[in-house]
Amino acid sequence: MVRLKAVTVVLDFWYGGSRWGRYLQN
Repeated sequence: MVRLKAVTVVLDFWYGGSRWGRYLQN
């Protein structure tokens, strides 16, 4: 259960970071 939540957080942070990265570059 904990591992699943960790994966979800990592994926959310990964995609979220990419989005924020694009906004910062733009």
